[in-house]
Amino acid sequence: MEANLFVPIGADQKQLSGIIVLGEKLSQQSYSWEDKQLLSTVSNQMFMAIENARLYQQTKQSETILRESEEKLRLMYESMIEGVIVTNLEGRISQVNESAVHMHGFESKEQLIKRNITELIDAADRKKVKNNMKAVLRGEKTKGIEVAFLTCKTDKFPGELKISLLR
Repeated sequence: MEANLFVPIGADQKQLSGIIVLGEKLSQQSYSWEDKQLLSTVSNQMFMAIENARLYQQTKQSETILRESEEKLRLMYESMIEGVIVTNLEGRISQVNESAVHMHGFESKEQLIKRNITELIDAADRKKVKNNMKAVLRGEKTKGIEVAFLTCKTDKFPGELKISLLR
């Protein structure tokens, strides 16, 4: 079979996705301008299908990588010896690791979620903590501050509080 017409599939600047190779028409006539336009349209649609499949595969791979990364981060977060507490801008606790739960004498994360962080800090240190939080919100770099933390039984224990803004 002899090729009479070549139609590129998705010839972009980097690579060619494929080629439609056509032999002689059964009618023995030459390919008309309309034939070539139709084949060009078909070629463009084929390229879009190939590109969509490539993008879909790339998205799935990215999702897998992201899930694996999130799992590693979660495992690191949970295995830390230091207590880590995440709050919203109003100080409401949204996440805690197991170390923070045990340090404060609670039995489960759920007992801490939605509480205000100030409930875990001795009243004498709350103003210092609020000032530190305001400085962080203004974009200032702050150092850890020594505070007296409270357990669920209101026992005090010393610790360092480091505040960071997660964006």
